[in-house]
Parts: sequence; structure tokens; C-alpha cells
Amino acid sequence: MMRIFTKKFLWLVNIILAVLLLCTNAIPHINPSIFWPMGLLGLATPFIAAANVIAILIWWVTGNFKRSLLSIIVIGISWKIFSVGLAFNLPKKQSINNNELLKVMSYNVRLLNLYKWNEDASTRIQLIDFLKSHRPDVLCLQEFFSSIDTNGFQNIK
Repeated sequence: MMRIFTKKFLWLVNIILAVLLLCTNAIPHINPSIFWPMGLLGLATPFIAAANVIAILIWWVTGNFKRSLLSIIVIGISWKIFSVGLAFNLPKKQSINNNELLKVMSYNVRLLNLYKWNEDASTRIQLIDFLKSHRPDVLCLQEFFSSIDTNGFQNIK
């Protein structure tokens, strides 16, 4: 009796998980500020998908292969939703050419010595020359300052 109850309970939980995973397909189309539960469902998507995979394994272990089809089909339908966060790339041998590399540089320029933190007057020029010498493709500068005033620091130029 208990065994039948457990199997029916697991089947009910599997159906609920499958329906929740199907609902995740609507996440890109519904604004969470209008219907907030979709935002929570979006956060729970990886866990719901993992629970469906566990349900498949449980049904295979118990020998109920037909019941595992529900989760398999739902995962197949919802694959696009949670594959955004999962990447399955087969490793391939690839040569890297230095011309194809993306050079990213992040640097705190401390307002380019606007308030004379460093008493050396050439600090601003040295920082700018340093940045020019490395020629990054992407340059992120923290505490950057440039004046629109013609008499001030025009660091963008």
C-alpha cells in the first residue's frame, strides 16, 4: 500500500515539475514587473530542470521508463530556455593568433592627478602615455575626469 502511495506521490511531483518547466518557456515573453512570479520562476529554472533530470533517473531506477518520457519530452521542449545558461562545447584544437586576441585593460587613473595627489607634475602625462602604449581594444577607466572647460583638464583629447 505504501509503495503504491509513494509511486503516485512521485508521479504527482513529476507532473508538477514538468508543468513548471513548461511555464519557464513563457518567461521571455512576460514582463516580471507585471507578473512577478515569472521572475521567481526564472531564478528557479536551473533547479526545476535538475529536478526533472532527477525524476528521469528515479523512473529509470524503478523501471517505469514510460513515466520518464514526460520529463524527457518537457526538457526537450524547454531546452532553449535553460540552455542559455548551459554551454556544451566540444573541445577542438585551435591555434590562437595574436591578431585575434581581445586586449582588455582596466585601470584606476585617480582623476589623472587632478588634485595633485602625486607632486610630480608629469604624472598625468605618464599615465596617458602608459595607456597609449598598451593600446587596448577595451579600456575601462575608474575615477576618470575630463573638463569641458577649455582651460581645464581635457583628458579625452
